[in-house]
Amino acid sequence: MVRTVYDGKITLEFTGVQNLKTKTQIENFHFLVQNYAGKADLPLPKNWMSAFRQLITVLDEKKDTEQKSILFFDELPWLASRRSVFLEAFGFFWNNWASKNNVIVVICGSAASWMIKLKLCT
Repeated sequence: MVRTVYDGKITLEFTGVQNLKTKTQIENFHFLVQNYAGKADLPLPKNWMSAFRQLITVLDEKKDTEQKSILFFDELPWLASRRSVFLEAFGFFWNNWASKNNVIVVICGSAASWMIKLKLCT
């Protein structure tokens, strides 16, 4: 449904993978950010906070002031494991940059009760 609504306009789509360690999730995210940036030499972030800072830098470089950047995070519960610090890093990204820079973030997950419990859905 998300892909249909934003038909060809999604800037970056990232889907978490069940039972992967945080390090591997970050490596997968980094691969997609590198691909979007067109830069194979971006350093691998050590944690989610660094990964979101890198995303800000890349989005800033490629910013189109007239078009919204659309980010789609799928399977969020698999990204935000207990010790991953994903939610805190995403909060930093959203509150300090994305909400002020013409960005739409779409978050989905098959464990909707998990997201409702954390009040991610309002």
